[in-house]
Amino acid sequence: MSTIFTIKASEAQGRRLDPSFYSPQYRKLDEAMSNCQYDCLEIRELQVEVFQGVSRNLLERDGIRLLKVKNILPDGAIDFSDTEPISDVPGNKILKNGDIISPFIGAAIRGYKFGYFETREGERWTFDNNTGVFRNKDARVLSRYLWAFFQLEITHRQLDRIIGGGGVPYLGTEYAKRLKVILPPLPEQRKIVAELDAAYAAKRAADEKATKLLASIDDMVLNELGIAKLPKPDTSLSSRIFTVPAREALNGRLDAYYYKSSFKELGKELTRCNSVPFGNLITEIYNGIDCRDYQDEGVPYLKVANVKPGEFSFDDLKYIDRKELGVKDIALKAGRMLLTRKGTFGNAIALSEDYDYAISSEVFCLSIRNELVDVHYLETVINSSIGRMLCDKYKIGAIMGSLSQEAVKALPIPLPDANIQRRIASNAASIRAEARKLKADATATLNAAKQKIELEIIEK
Repeated sequence: MSTIFTIKASEAQGRRLDPSFYSPQYRKLDEAMSNCQYDCLEIRELQVEVFQGVSRNLLERDGIRLLKVKNILPDGAIDFSDTEPISDVPGNKILKNGDIISPFIGAAIRGYKFGYFETREGERWTFDNNTGVFRNKDARVLSRYLWAFFQLEITHRQLDRIIGGGGVPYLGTEYAKRLKVILPPLPEQRKIVAELDAAYAAKRAADEKATKLLASIDDMVLNELGIAKLPKPDTSLSSRIFTVPAREALNGRLDAYYYKSSFKELGKELTRCNSVPFGNLITEIYNGIDCRDYQDEGVPYLKVANVKPGEFSFDDLKYIDRKELGVKDIALKAGRMLLTRKGTFGNAIALSEDYDYAISSEVFCLSIRNELVDVHYLETVINSSIGRMLCDKYKIGAIMGSLSQEAVKALPIPLPDANIQRRIASNAASIRAEARKLKADATATLNAAKQKIELEIIEK
């Protein structure tokens, strides 16, 4: 239906000649907003400035810090870490208290992220040109209410409708100004803000509890294996200095990092608890395929970002044409394990069932000797601090690093008896299930709060 016009030519608006813009679902949205109990205005009818950010002109030392799309979190908070100082920022593009920043270019627009900026004493911040800002100066609307309205499904559906661009989604200032906002009286706006803030606070508390639960898996694994708590990774200058004589260099590894003291301590612990090379537990290991010709539908194509510790993430999922694949390319069978080898390397998923998915070349698929080891135990160990340190040690490459097939096969894997393996796998599964439920319940509660607010605003 979205590829067929459902209006007369005389009803077309401006330059919008794409059929999906006039889909019946969007016309119903227009009607609901127009007939609501409060005024409904476009951003351009309000005293709200909308503009994009600045180009990246880096400084070596202190300057105005640059926020990017990645710094906007899904809950509307802003992550101020991992930023860079830049120069030559126009005064009007230095962020002010109450500014709302959002992706204006790229796939991140479809993540519906709107960050609310609050002044940080003694610091100045700006935002890059893939990002836009809404700066409210209208006495009829609270800046925090404007942010709250942007969190609602009613805004997300507007974004789905108005974003332009061919291959790359594009919002930009002109389209952003066409977003409609429903304006209840200020007391009602304050009430809505308080309700949504409370819902987000409850969601953050549940997420923090779930995070602590997941972190407890590591202590459980170490305790079951009888391994002392491992030291934190050493990132100091000394970690880049050789601590062994040349005659002790192993297998041609002439990078000082490989011989860090923390790796030595881990090696001693693994020697004590009956470890075997990972290669002994594998019958086959192969890479996925390279693909950039994505489709709107087809076989799900899993990249590194889609393979999380113990579970799939389907955010920004790509699809590829089944005709381009061989049988092996989509043969993700139960009892095998996926392992990321580049970027965020070392994430493992044990496959409990067959999946009709394809994986990228940045992901390994491993066939496991299930008569020797429980694949879910393997998953748990690889995702623990033990596995993280091993992958870190055996990576190759000077900058980000990656895992080769040879490196994976060389990883020393602790191999306790079958009962301990099953207990570790079962305990980890129970903890992950509890954490997932916490997050799912919190998300459902937050979505219910948003729906309640939306009904309060729209219904007469």
